[in-house]
Amino acid sequence: MLDDRFETHSSRMVDREGVWDRHSNLYAWASLLGERRGGPDVSQYAAPARAEDLSRLPRTYIDTGSAEGSRDEILIYAGRLSEAGVSVDFHMWGGASTAST
Repeated sequence: MLDDRFETHSSRMVDREGVWDRHSNLYAWASLLGERRGGPDVSQYAAPARAEDLSRLPRTYIDTGSAEGSRDEILIYAGRLSEAGVSVDFHMWGGASTAST
């Protein structure tokens, strides 16, 4: 879970299928953040996608499935890490959802 705002296509694409769909993700974010979910008062420690400076993070391994509900958030975050100078090992599993494996 990286971003509580549900602004990307992938965050809305998996609906009522698989183990972890859009509704599961909404429930999880609401459980963690309550009414703050999606609002301006969410800490970067709760939703890492909200962090502005990623430059001091360690080398990172990230994988995702191409049918994953958080795929786009993961792609954006991996790109931001790389832009910040963090070494990123990234893999996308074609046609897969890591939540259902």
